[in-house]
Amino acid sequence: MFPVGHKTAPGLHVAIAISMAIVFIIDLYTPLGIAVWVIYFVPLTLSFFTWRPLIPVALAVLASILMAIDFAIDPNPVGISPKLAGINRGFDILTVWIVAGAGHLFIRSKLAVRMEEWLQAGQVGLAEKMSGELRLEQLGENVLRFLAEYLDAQAGVLCDIAMPGEDGYSALPRVRALEHERGVTQQQQIPAIALTAKARSEDRLQALSAGFKMHVSRPVEPAELVIVIASVVGQRGQGATFNP
Repeated sequence: MFPVGHKTAPGLHVAIAISMAIVFIIDLYTPLGIAVWVIYFVPLTLSFFTWRPLIPVALAVLASILMAIDFAIDPNPVGISPKLAGINRGFDILTVWIVAGAGHLFIRSKLAVRMEEWLQAGQVGLAEKMSGELRLEQLGENVLRFLAEYLDAQAGVLCDIAMPGEDGYSALPRVRALEHERGVTQQQQIPAIALTAKARSEDRLQALSAGFKMHVSRPVEPAELVIVIASVVGQRGQGATFNP
C-alpha cells in the first residue's frame, strides 16, 4: 500500500513538543529585546522530518499564539520601546510562518517523490506478473494477487450463478480447494457473493448452503452492489494469504 503514512517516530513528536515548551518558557522569562524566538526554529526544523505537511503549519500557529501571549504578559519591556517591541514581535511571527511554509512544501515534495517511486515499483511489479506466455486465467490470477497485495486490498468473489460453461456452484468449490492448497484457514477465506436472476427464497437458501455469504438477485443497481460488496468484504477478520 502507498506509504501515506510513512509513520513518524513517536520520539520525534515528543522532541517537537518538548522543544516548543522549553522555548516558550525561556521566551517568557527573557526580555523582549532578546531574540529568543529564534529557538522556535528548532521544533520547526524537526517538523521537516515528519510526513504530515500540516505539522509545520500547526507549529507556526502554536508559536504565534505563544509569542503573542509572551508579548501580552510583558507589554512594557525594559530597554526597548513598546512600539519597537511590537514591530519586532510581528517580524518574529512572520519569519516563523515563512519557515513553516517552507516545511509544508518540503514535506509535500517528499510525499510526491515517494508516490512516484511507489507507482514506478508497482508498474515494474505488474509488468513482471504479466510477462511470459500465460493463459487468461493465470494472467487474471497473477494480476489480481499482485494488486491485492500491493494495494493492501481486501479480496472478494462476485460469482454469477449462471456463468456459461460452469455455474457458480461448481466454481466456488474450486476457489475453496485452491485456498486449502495454499494454507488459507476457514477464517481467512475470501468471501463470495452469488449474483443470479433467481430471487426465490429456495434459491437464496441454496446459495447460502453452497458457501456464499450473500445472495443478490438481478437486476441490481451498481451503487447497491458496491454497498453489498463492501459490507461482505468488510466482515472479514483478515485477508486471505496466498503463498505462491
